[in-house]
Amino acid sequence: MDAMYPDVYGAAEAVDPGREPEEFGGGSSACHPQDFVGDSMDDAQVVASADVSVTLSASDSRSPDQLVREVVTRLEGKGWKRSGGEEKGGGDVAVRVKRPGSGSAHVSAHREHSENSRDFTVLDVGVVTVCLRNPSFGSR
Repeated sequence: MDAMYPDVYGAAEAVDPGREPEEFGGGSSACHPQDFVGDSMDDAQVVASADVSVTLSASDSRSPDQLVREVVTRLEGKGWKRSGGEEKGGGDVAVRVKRPGSGSAHVSAHREHSENSRDFTVLDVGVVTVCLRNPSFGSR
């Protein structure tokens, strides 16, 4: 998770630099305590996940499609690869990307409708990785 999370957080933050993304789950330390290390896939079956979410201003005119593409393009610039095509339904747009040898992220965006104010868009990036046991834990 340590190698993946900064890419995801940075890509979400760049969508609206004036807003700090909300973080849910373990963040960059989701594979810890010290007896686990992140960023590799094996049979450990300890899964870490975290979500980064940005609620955009109602004045932001970008579509959910545009926002998802922006984040995916930034992640691809960091070595991530698309895994499948765009998923669309009910106003939601989503794309899955993978970081080879690390894990995957699900990038999605949708419009929220409000009776009391203008509609706004929510961007969400969920990150998942399988944690490895740290073989040197306890041997120090």
